Amino acid sequence: MRKAIIGAAAAFLAAVTWAAEPVAYTLTVTTDRVVADVSAETAQAIGIPAETRTVTTVTFELTAVDDGAYRLTFATASQQTLAAEATIPDVERVAALLPGRWVEIAPRTLAAGGIKRSPELTKDSEEVDYNLIAFMLFAPGGPLTAAWGGGARSAVALSYGNGIVALEDARAELLAAFEGQEDRGPEYSLAVSQQFNQQTKFSAMTGTAALEGMGETVAAPDGLAAYGRLDLTGERKRVFTVFGKQHELVDSVSTSLALVRRGYELPPDDDGGEGQAP
Repeated sequence: MRKAIIGAAAAFLAAVTWAAEPVAYTLTVTTDRVVADVSAETAQAIGIPAETRTVTTVTFELTAVDDGAYRLTFATASQQTLAAEATIPDVERVAALLPGRWVEIAPRTLAAGGIKRSPELTKDSEEVDYNLIAFMLFAPGGPLTAAWGGGARSAVALSYGNGIVALEDARAELLAAFEGQEDRGPEYSLAVSQQFNQQTKFSAMTGTAALEGMGETVAAPDGLAAYGRLDLTGERKRVFTVFGKQHELVDSVSTSLALVRRGYELPPDDDGGEGQAP
């Protein structure tokens, strides 16, 4: 009980300290998708590349708003997809979709899908997942962990692409610190399950995905994230129905997220020290 009270007080004081001044972050998301051998013919028949890598980079400002919520206002966004020998710029058109738009999240309401979007933000990005960003900003065991109000869980629905709706459930658990790593940021495990569907004039799609991995966030002196990493791997299964015929597609997914606050640097993976502000 005493630890929970101290944690809540720390979160409140941190929010008060920086509420008037937005804090800038850069988020880089790298996602690899590889079609399973059993689906190779299907992928080729419907024009889906066997392997792709998508790198998405966004910058945003974080500001505390009313009632325990936080606003992320996107400033810039870029994306590039590598497929076979082709380089495709900005498949999701994030450069036009995100800058100038905002979302508001309150960790304690995310388990129920609680999120507010600016009126101009009518479509999300598959790569910029608000569920995952929330865990990186308010890491379990970190100074702002009390903002969740209970277990760290997020279930924000995303709508992206050509009418795809993805229902996601993500749950994090704090991991015990390894000996000699007590000075690093708290590490947590994360399990993500997804269900999604799509309806177009010519086809329908339903699917599921399951991802698991680990994350770590190192806090700055004011309690906010200085930098963090999150790595997830898993499998995605989709069933496409085209002109009454079904095609199943299975692929492996690997996603790495890196979050860095302005004035800090992300250290190498094997470096246990904290980034230093210049």
